[in-house]
Amino acid sequence: FYNRSLTEHRAADVLTKLRALEKLRKQREEDAYLDDAKSNEARERGNEFFKAAKYAEAQAEYSEAIKRNPSDPRNYANRAACLTKLIALPDAIKDCDKCVSLDPTYVKAYTRKANALFLMREYAEALDALEEAKTHDKEKKNTVEINQTEAKCYSAISEQNSRQTPEEAIARAQANPKIAAVLANPVMQNILQQMQSDPRAAREHLKNPAIASNLRKLIAAGIVRMG
Repeated sequence: FYNRSLTEHRAADVLTKLRALEKLRKQREEDAYLDDAKSNEARERGNEFFKAAKYAEAQAEYSEAIKRNPSDPRNYANRAACLTKLIALPDAIKDCDKCVSLDPTYVKAYTRKANALFLMREYAEALDALEEAKTHDKEKKNTVEINQTEAKCYSAISEQNSRQTPEEAIARAQANPKIAAVLANPVMQNILQQMQSDPRAAREHLKNPAIASNLRKLIAAGIVRMG
């Protein structure tokens, strides 16, 4: 009825009612599809495909698991690992973010996000994700993986910085809005001045998560060089 009415007269109230009905129908279809047991089965099939390095098939199964149970963080974390293998890195990061929105203590989501960011050469953001992982890794089960990924990040930063002079690093930083904003911050300017006269001051400042994150950005950009 509403579609026929729209062809005769696209009244705003008719269009609004049609959209509301379509939204309701879609929601009912999604709700009818929910099934925790079938979600678990799909995730297990995805795990088997992943072990066999059949990543496209694994992604399809993890997506099915999400449709069956969109509130289970494991489904997103597993698909993120799969998407990283497929080099669909922005999508992998989105899945990691969705996972931690459902369970902020899911350590693997942070480490997988860090790995995706590392592959994107977003080293400072990768290090931030690893700091989150450390915070939630209460039992230290992921310490080895976190430390290895952190070492990879700093090694990549060191190699990257060895290929540019400090002057080149500053020029690139000024062209990057995120880094330029950090450099323009009066608090950060004061901290950088302190570090020039007393390099040990960095240790104290690193205890503040926000300042530590900004310092990691500057280290990754080659503005601050450690060691």
